[in-house]
Amino acid sequence: MQQIGAAANNRNRNPMDGCTIRTDSAGRAYLYGIGRQGADAFEIQSISTDGGTSWSKPQPVVGPVTQPGITDPNTGRPSIDGLAGARSDLAPAPSVDIANGAPTGTDATDRIVMSYVSGEITKPHVYFTESTDLGNTWATPRAIEGATDRGYYAAPAISPDGTKVYVVYNAFTTPYQATTATPRSLVGVFMQATAGVGVWNDTRLALDCPAIDAWRQDIATGGTTVPRPAPQQDCLASWGNSDIFGYTTAP
Repeated sequence: MQQIGAAANNRNRNPMDGCTIRTDSAGRAYLYGIGRQGADAFEIQSISTDGGTSWSKPQPVVGPVTQPGITDPNTGRPSIDGLAGARSDLAPAPSVDIANGAPTGTDATDRIVMSYVSGEITKPHVYFTESTDLGNTWATPRAIEGATDRGYYAAPAISPDGTKVYVVYNAFTTPYQATTATPRSLVGVFMQATAGVGVWNDTRLALDCPAIDAWRQDIATGGTTVPRPAPQQDCLASWGNSDIFGYTTAP
């Protein structure tokens, strides 16, 4: 085991979080995460050229980035769709893929693609950036989400030969909701593919639970009169259910 980040997590030193690791065609390993450098957060990169025995000093390569969520009184964590809603702790964390020519590496370009979500609560953006020189320099990030989409989480994929790039992301199409009484609309988006396949989970067939909504709203306003619900007794059977869906597109 090789320690890469600092053994501390405080207002002055914030090591990488939300990490992902990828390899290129030459066996170099690339580690990415979100971390603070002073007052700002950045996408951080560390590279190993010896199979993980040693790693370069973590360095910011993209950013600064911002956490788009609002701290929720129910959880103490940021939520992005509304009160007692979807946690967005790692929305700004980097998702990465590398065109490493798998499985043989013979047609690799080692092009690196990255996506993440950053911005204000009114319009969290889905950003895309890339590096074509083994992570030494990165293109200026650009927002790629739809006009009405408020980005939530994103992930890119690139073909082994580096000729096709895909990005999938979740987004809310409704503004931040300050009460549990109002619905939130979440969509899944599949982008920039001439042909591809995507799978995702969503809750379109699930039902709301008014007892849970009332309890969370009571917590948010400092109340103590609404009893803690028992989901199996107080909610319908399909409350909270999620299903797996698939999508294909062809040239």
